[in-house]
Amino acid sequence: MGWLVRQGVDPAVVPVFRYRRWVLLDDNGGITPVPSGVAS
Repeated sequence: MGWLVRQGVDPAVVPVFRYRRWVLLDDNGGITPVPSGVAS
């Protein structure tokens, strides 16, 4: 499955919901969990 982030927006700053939690995507295909209460 792929993720779609609006054109011109940095995916490292747009949280996506993955496996029941919010994460940020990086350029290498990795993820960084978003602290609780930051994204909704």
